[in-house]
Amino acid sequence: MSSLSSHRVAAILLGCSITLAIPVGAEPPPEPDGGEVDWRGLERMDETGKTIRKDKPEASPVERLVQNAPYRVQVATSDATSIRITDAYTLERSRIYAGDNVHGYAFSGDGAWLYAVVAAKATGKAHVVEVLAIEVQTAQQRRLGRITLASGESLVHVEGGGDESELRVIVSFGVGKGSEASTGCARWSKVRRLRLRQKNGAEPRQETLEQPLQLRDGLRRKSVSPNTRIRLELGSGLIAHGRFGSTEQLRLDRDPVPKHAVGLAWMRDSKGVFVGVRRSAQGACDERLGGRFYRQPEGRGRGWDAWDVPSDVRLVRGDLQGAGPDWAPDGMRMVGVQDGKIVLVEPAPRFRGKVAVIAGSSAHWPQIRPGVRSLAVGAGALRHTEILLEQGDLEGAAERLERDGPSGPAAERKRLAARLEKLRAVRARRAPEFGVADCALSSRPCAAAPAPPSKDEAPADKAETGNAAPAAVDPARAAE
Repeated sequence: MSSLSSHRVAAILLGCSITLAIPVGAEPPPEPDGGEVDWRGLERMDETGKTIRKDKPEASPVERLVQNAPYRVQVATSDATSIRITDAYTLERSRIYAGDNVHGYAFSGDGAWLYAVVAAKATGKAHVVEVLAIEVQTAQQRRLGRITLASGESLVHVEGGGDESELRVIVSFGVGKGSEASTGCARWSKVRRLRLRQKNGAEPRQETLEQPLQLRDGLRRKSVSPNTRIRLELGSGLIAHGRFGSTEQLRLDRDPVPKHAVGLAWMRDSKGVFVGVRRSAQGACDERLGGRFYRQPEGRGRGWDAWDVPSDVRLVRGDLQGAGPDWAPDGMRMVGVQDGKIVLVEPAPRFRGKVAVIAGSSAHWPQIRPGVRSLAVGAGALRHTEILLEQGDLEGAAERLERDGPSGPAAERKRLAARLEKLRAVRARRAPEFGVADCALSSRPCAAAPAPPSKDEAPADKAETGNAAPAAVDPARAAE
């Protein structure tokens, strides 16, 4: 008997054995009704071969949780003489540099180092700057070199790079009118670029680059979704094209695409897209970039919901041609500036709304730390509690801790309870800084009560006085 015949016989016998295993007269498994998930596929065919589309079930609380986890969002800001790292979720803050005037900074690609350009010490010259590499984990510093500025020159841009084996940063200087610190507008000319590097702890090197400063906004007219299922095209509307043999086309925008749209960028979960929009020029500034987010609705309907970034929220500096907004490591949110304060822009918000204040004013544009870190280190029944805690949902975490705590290890319960109290104290300090009631930072609605008056300056904390000392732990977990 040939091998092909053997296979056919085996298949027939297997089919018979399965048939005999079903009791005579037994009814077939029931079809899922409209309120259940059909795990055999959300797209099915009827008897004529036509596809029957079923609406996706509403997102569960766990799905929303996974949407934000396991990423942290950390942001570097400066008051011109110090640099702080802020956790955008828990609002914890840690100072990693304090001393001479800060001109600008940027993270390395892995987020382990922050390159800072500061005024040089004891030179006797007013136009000498020093480039430092600051290890974020410990606040330890390495000096990469000094640069003498020409008459009228200012720092334009810092581009961090390198890895564990090599520190590498490119700094650009130019001549311009105005500055980011004062007006947010400048026209740069005579831009020169220098690269400083240090490999394996050897003597730092400095070299001049001939290539001009070129920035990319990350926006495209056509782009494939992160899950590779859709190719989206920006024209008079947002047209989604099916892939992998599908010829289906679908227009996603119920609300028309803005007139001055320049490109799009996908959100990480493939359920949302950002459309960049050029705003009108303001005086000597380049046209600022605004935007509109389109998000797939959880309910019925094919068109995606639109949300415009408020006109008073700045997503880019405005003085760097070609610069675009920076995504957080999770690819789900951005950081901007509103009314002089640093805000987290969340098209799919956790609980504080789509624009939430996370830090006070900064003398320089906020920089997002690119290193991706886990939100939770625990395991078992209390892991859900810790994820909620590290996302800033202290109320939800407290409820979970009370419910799941008895089944978890005693050491974990003690650790999370202490962490909860610590974050409550941090939030109590941030509320008066932001000029809001404490409940405005919580995941539960505020009762009708007047908010405390806004303060221009944050209250002085003992952790912020004196000279900066190396941090013993990660800034995300260092209380201020």
